[in-house]
Amino acid sequence: MTRTCNPRGPARPAAVNGALLPSGRTVLGTLLHEWPAQLPGAIRNLLTHAPESFDDPRLGEVAVAIRKVNMAGHGVNVVTVGRELGGELEAGDFVRALLPDAVPLSTAAEDAETLWGTYQNRLRLRTLQHAA
Repeated sequence: MTRTCNPRGPARPAAVNGALLPSGRTVLGTLLHEWPAQLPGAIRNLLTHAPESFDDPRLGEVAVAIRKVNMAGHGVNVVTVGRELGGELEAGDFVRALLPDAVPLSTAAEDAETLWGTYQNRLRLRTLQHAA
């Protein structure tokens, strides 16, 4: 898997049994770098269910801002998403820091599939815990 958008590769939070886990940073960084004409299904699902669909609450807030900017008919980019987050310098810095994690859309879609599955598993676990 070649990562042409970021020669360092995306930030990955952890590894399980030697396999790297995808990060919501790659998905959001990709969307901020270049908004696709058609959102892949798993990315659309993550945005629809944000902020809960992201493990990191900051990423969830950015995802909500991306969704709101897009629904308002504005172009999704670092400036518009930063404004949606209130224009705070710290928020803008966090959004800009996602850009180096951008990957090709196909890779972001694969990461989103994994993240969506992880979110669904968290929901199932929560349901089972409430039923017990």
